[in-house]
Amino acid sequence: MQRTAGRQAPSLLIVARSGRQLAQLARRAGYRPFVVDQFADSDMRVAAHAWTRAAVTRSGELAPRATAAAIARMLGEFGSMPIVCGSGFERQARLLARLERRYVTLGTTSTVYARLLDLPDILRRLAARGVPSPDVRRSPPRRSPGWLCKRRGGSGGWHVRVWDGASVRGDEYFQRRVAGRSVSGLYLTDSVRCRLVGMCEHLALPAGSLRPFRYAGACSRVDIPRGIAGELTRAGLAVVHELGLRGLVGLDFIADGAQLQLVDINPRPTATLELFDDAVEVFDQHLRLCRGESLLYSTAQRRSSRAHGVVYATRRWQVPFIAWPAWIADRPTQGSIVLPGMPLCTVLATGRTLPAARRQIERRWAHSLRLFDDVVPTALA
Repeated sequence: MQRTAGRQAPSLLIVARSGRQLAQLARRAGYRPFVVDQFADSDMRVAAHAWTRAAVTRSGELAPRATAAAIARMLGEFGSMPIVCGSGFERQARLLARLERRYVTLGTTSTVYARLLDLPDILRRLAARGVPSPDVRRSPPRRSPGWLCKRRGGSGGWHVRVWDGASVRGDEYFQRRVAGRSVSGLYLTDSVRCRLVGMCEHLALPAGSLRPFRYAGACSRVDIPRGIAGELTRAGLAVVHELGLRGLVGLDFIADGAQLQLVDINPRPTATLELFDDAVEVFDQHLRLCRGESLLYSTAQRRSSRAHGVVYATRRWQVPFIAWPAWIADRPTQGSIVLPGMPLCTVLATGRTLPAARRQIERRWAHSLRLFDDVVPTALA
């Protein structure tokens, strides 16, 4: 384990595939963050009081035995503290249940994660509550055009592919592909009430990219059209009541005008959290809600639109010394190896409006290409 300087404050152990964002928010909120994550990026190390790497499976989830052992070592060395669960538990309900039995965990329960492995069933139940979604089915459709194939419990879009009629594994399901913009809503809930923190529009990788549905980034909206805001709120409340969620929740939709269709549920803090002006307050409210407190959040007045874009490596890459610009996050350490298709860093931007944020991230992406000549840029949809 490695240590970095940190002041005395209430301690939290953040466990996630990438813990940088949550560690930075925890420190700014007055906590003393410890981190178990996969990437061990340099800016995460600065934010964390102590950190250790998490092993992941070939399909990208936290490896159960290795993760449990890393957590036990961290708590054995630094003492008891609550565990904040981030990404990586989507297919690891048993690991989470094991942690719940031994420690204080702050986040969605293992029971909910287990239910979400059957997303087709959840979406059908939500349709009965008035939340539309594209047609979804467990078995392969008779005709392949117009369908996507998704892995149960998958996250980040890595697992999504256009269904071509080929054989499938037993852990996949099918969702009809619909036209529209890919958007998301971020919510806070105490399992009874639900507040919309904000809305983001997703970025898209260029046509022909390897794994074109993986998460490429997002831009937050300063002003949400009234009709869409109402639909987002109604959908969020229905999901909360169906699943009994607490804390931060992210929902992904396809938007066609004011019509929203729900396509995915992320029952945890999502990557879009850092795109909101009041992210520190939202994170602190998430922790309080997960401890059983009541919802006190009122959506803040948005002053700016923020954007981030994930830069992916196109070949095996050893990181040289780089004088990182302040607007690049998730910085791999010098000498580390980044494999093809893995995230290399994250580009950040801010603007008074969503188009302004997009223009700035385009300029900064172009600048980042001068640092990484083998990286394919994200096309802003």
